[in-house]
Amino acid sequence: MDKKIKKNNDTTLLEHILLGLIPFTEENTALVFKPQKFFYELEKKLSNTSFETIKNTFYRAKKQGYLQSVENQNLIITNKGKVKLFKHIKKKNTEKWDGFFRILFFDVPEKERRKRDLLRGRLAELGFVQYQLSAWVCPYDRTEEIDLLILEYKLEPYVHYLLAKTISGEDRLRMIFKLKEVNKYSRS
Repeated sequence: MDKKIKKNNDTTLLEHILLGLIPFTEENTALVFKPQKFFYELEKKLSNTSFETIKNTFYRAKKQGYLQSVENQNLIITNKGKVKLFKHIKKKNTEKWDGFFRILFFDVPEKERRKRDLLRGRLAELGFVQYQLSAWVCPYDRTEEIDLLILEYKLEPYVHYLLAKTISGEDRLRMIFKLKEVNKYSRS
């Protein structure tokens, strides 16, 4: 199990390393400009954790498929790594609502229960709320993240994604998401 870092709301050691590879994150800036400082700060932030443990976590991330080596031994984050970081890289609440609701329906068979449970957890991390048992709603565009989830968990035949101008219970959803009225003429 990954050790927790005291900053960044329960960021694990593995997540901190992966965040170092996401452009424009605080961790990425340290890793790009001063790699030794990146690892030194990790070691300092974690009590009773050695540099060797940090290095082993980095290599385990590659072995478990969160990172992949490419040309010249550069590393990239895989889809699996991006899915692991959803709760850290989701868009801020500064998004403007465009007047449309994104509705995700899924019917994942019982034999794929683990994937179904993972999907529900990731949807909540992305800001979706459960509308019905297998229907989730979000007013913001999460298409890229949803596509990643569907590919990573191999759920193509079970998941459907809709864009809706109106939905029953819209007043309740507006309250949940703290949405302001959108000019109805802009919803064309």
